[in-house]
Amino acid sequence: MKKVKVGIIGLGGISTVAHMPGYLEMDNVEIAAICDINPEKIDRFKEKFNLGEIPSFTDYKELLEVDGLDFVDICTPNYLHSIIAVDALNKGLHVFC
Repeated sequence: MKKVKVGIIGLGGISTVAHMPGYLEMDNVEIAAICDINPEKIDRFKEKFNLGEIPSFTDYKELLEVDGLDFVDICTPNYLHSIIAVDALNKGLHVFC
């Protein structure tokens, strides 16, 4: 079975307590990249979920350039969703908010 590759943008509450635990239960999902404007959140997220050397970014536009992404999971504050979603859709990616 082909795994779908997700990039998670925003590593706060919802991504930590709901989305990521859900992805870990799915055999067909691979976390391909993560992003947060706060480098400390990136480090904590990688440690909490044992993500090793996963590509990590502080600018979501860099994450959108990762080869092979199937979709992005936008977990930023709501007022930022549309801006990021439009950029992701323009790259041909599926979007989950």
